[in-house]
Amino acid sequence: MVDLENLRVLAGTRTLRLAHEDEFRTLYPDCELGAMPPFGNMYLQRIFVDQSLVAEPEMVFNAGTHTDAIRMHYLDFADLAHPVVGVFGRLHASRAASARMRQSAGPQECA
Repeated sequence: MVDLENLRVLAGTRTLRLAHEDEFRTLYPDCELGAMPPFGNMYLQRIFVDQSLVAEPEMVFNAGTHTDAIRMHYLDFADLAHPVVGVFGRLHASRAASARMRQSAGPQECA
């Protein structure tokens, strides 16, 4: 989940909203709608990445179509995209609860 207020502060803007899918049509003319890759710098768009993704061993994302994907290490992505990194992601309530339950359960013994 995206904390829009934290992202707004990181972006240094007075207002921020999620764009409607149709608004992307002219910004990414060579991509299928809804399949834009996170290389906004190629389209004169700033790129924002949540700190939790930094140093991920593998990222997979759309490659401009709904049938093609790109897989790469985060550091390779950062070298190409030059994203602004900040803290604006948060776990959905149900996932956060599951993560807390796993942490509190401690190590499990196997028989």
